[in-house]
Amino acid sequence: MKQKKENSMALLLHWAGEQKFWLFLAILLSMCSGLCIIVPYIGIYRLMDATFNNACTKELVVQTVAMIAAAVTLRFVLFGCSGVAAHKGAYGALFKVRCMVAEHMARAPLGALNEPVSYTHLTLPTNSRV
Repeated sequence: MKQKKENSMALLLHWAGEQKFWLFLAILLSMCSGLCIIVPYIGIYRLMDATFNNACTKELVVQTVAMIAAAVTLRFVLFGCSGVAAHKGAYGALFKVRCMVAEHMARAPLGALNEPVSYTHLTLPTNSRV
């Protein structure tokens, strides 16, 4: 019978618990940051279109430059906030996973970790030719 493979992303989000908010916020901010990259291309298109149609004015250039500058600035702000939110969520989730591992190790039987380890099954590589 074929077993259903557990989704690793769902497991990580389950372990993240309360930190899911920060992870989803990081995704949303990153997507918005990515959308801001489109604005400079639109601005350059507007300038080229106005130039070819002999309708390029100083006001249009100033508006386009301001629009591009604002979009690039907003992009870097959103990208930075996305990084902060991602790190806050990831480190919070990692802390929770570490606590879960520590609790699991605390419940292990006392003698379970004291057994000597045998390395007899390991072999060392040699340079001898057969």
